[in-house]
Order: sequence, then C-alpha cells, then structure tokens
Amino acid sequence: MDNKVEDTKNVDQSNFSLEEFFNFLRTIERIFEKISKNKPISSSQYQAMRIISQSQECTMSKLAKGLNLSFAAATQLVDRMVEAQLVQRSNSTKDRRKVIIHLSNVGNLELKRIQIALNKISMEIVSKIPKKELNIFLNMLQFVHESLKNSI
Repeated sequence: MDNKVEDTKNVDQSNFSLEEFFNFLRTIERIFEKISKNKPISSSQYQAMRIISQSQECTMSKLAKGLNLSFAAATQLVDRMVEAQLVQRSNSTKDRRKVIIHLSNVGNLELKRIQIALNKISMEIVSKIPKKELNIFLNMLQFVHESLKNSI
C-alpha cells in the first residue's frame, strides 16, 4: 500500500484542532433545525426535554446539573421553553419553594417526533459504518465527552 495514503489515515496530533469537532456540532444543530422546522427546537432544548421526561420531579437544579449548566443558564433555557409552550412550571406540593418542570402536551409530542426522526437518521448513518469502525467511533466520542466534562 502507498505510504502517502496510509499516512493520511493517521491524525497528526501536532496539527489537531477542535475545528472538525465544532463542525460536527454545528451539523448536529442544523439537523435539529431541519427536524423541528414547524417548531424550532435547539439541541439544548431537546436535551432538556429528555431529562425532564425521564424524571418524576424535575427541579431546576436537577435540570441544570443534567445539562451541565449554571442554574441561571438553565432558568433562561426553561424560560424560552415555557414561551414556546414546550414545558410548564409548577410549585412542588412538598416544598413550595421548589419549582418543578413538566413537559407540556406540545413538548411531549415534539419530543416523540424528534426522537423518531433522530432514530431514523441514526439508523441510516449506522447502517453505512462497519461495526468495527462504529465501535471505535463510539469509544472515541465517549472519551472526548468525558475529557470535555473533566476540563470544565
């Protein structure tokens, strides 16, 4: 095999930048825009909706922690989601100081619709990637995710 071709397969760490990673994230954001063209939902809002749907009583602090956001940033995100009628706030019956966030009917429908669309896209992509390369990619993605979480 030609050495030049083989060399291009290896990433030169001295020239590595996060630009490709950020391009990947921008592409994901564009996918969310396309999927949610009727009711624009960002990837952050989608992640929040997933966390809220999986929790019996989702408080602002639980949501902030799950999204790795400050309390203030999570509050701003929820404010936008309330305005878009995706979620509703209510006071806890146990502690009136606590605010509980619930998905609205619209939010539930949008979450299901987005999950179906994302599953379809994922299956199309995954079906084209050989299993060995897919496992390598998923392991690398998990490593990058953990590394980024630890650097914050």
